[in-house]
Amino acid sequence: MHPPFESGIIGPAAIATYLEQEAQGLTAYPIEGTVKTLDNGEIQVLVGGKVDTSWCSVNVAWQFILNQEQKILFAKIKLLASMQELFHLQKPGK
Repeated sequence: MHPPFESGIIGPAAIATYLEQEAQGLTAYPIEGTVKTLDNGEIQVLVGGKVDTSWCSVNVAWQFILNQEQKILFAKIKLLASMQELFHLQKPGK
């Protein structure tokens, strides 16, 4: 998983730990999405929406790559904001 402001996080246990620490109090509002089968048979899911936290609200794009059994192989979270907006969004203490 590639979350904003963080290096890549690999493996189910590491991702679960990250989400337990960083995703508390988040509310995601997916608005629209597309699903596309890639040439290698994997499935790409792109979702756009918004995330609210206790300290900010930001537009977000999520990208997921699923294998043919629909298990997540890759997840990326992209904040849709200017560099200046991103700098001000960074959680205090990070």
